[in-house]
Amino acid sequence: MVHQLLYIPNIIGYVRALFMVLSWNEAFRDPNKFILYYAISYTLDMADGLAARTFNQCTKFGAVLDMVLDRVTTASLFAILSNLYQEHAVYFLGFLGLDLASHWLQVVTTYAKGNESHKGDDESESAIVKIYYKSRIVLSSICACAEYFGCAFYVMAHSSTSWMLEPLIMQYLFYISIAGFAYKQFINIMQIKTSTLRLVHLDLEDKKDK
Repeated sequence: MVHQLLYIPNIIGYVRALFMVLSWNEAFRDPNKFILYYAISYTLDMADGLAARTFNQCTKFGAVLDMVLDRVTTASLFAILSNLYQEHAVYFLGFLGLDLASHWLQVVTTYAKGNESHKGDDESESAIVKIYYKSRIVLSSICACAEYFGCAFYVMAHSSTSWMLEPLIMQYLFYISIAGFAYKQFINIMQIKTSTLRLVHLDLEDKKDK
């Protein structure tokens, strides 16, 4: 029997982490390599979930690994952008904080209530968050938009990579990504709201039991 740590989706996660670290190493040295490594890491993010379902290797460890890598990858991109656009650093750091806070609250609340997944399984979850998590098309599209949005700003900060946004279709995709990025921030805010209310409700229930 294959050990859980060596399941195919988890191995994909480890490789994804490797390319994430490689992208960090090139962030301020070689923009083209950064984009390449970051793109590979993001592509592997989509592959691990597919592998887990295909090979029936869905595990709690795999879900947590995926979540941790998602948060670290997003946080690193925002941190890099805050350095490249120092006059607007407060915005990128704000998005970083919002992303970490919303997902941390969502995961903690999920396990506090004994639910299996943080992805909109709670009955009290708002409809808009449920749609976001339960529709793979919506989830994948919004996440892709958010990543494209951040990478586009990175590309625009370097003359050696600005050519990537010259094709008209890439510019259209950037404008579309703005809407997707904004929607994701709205989801983050909704997660903070609903998770906070659920934690308060759990506290009240605990007091009643005592």
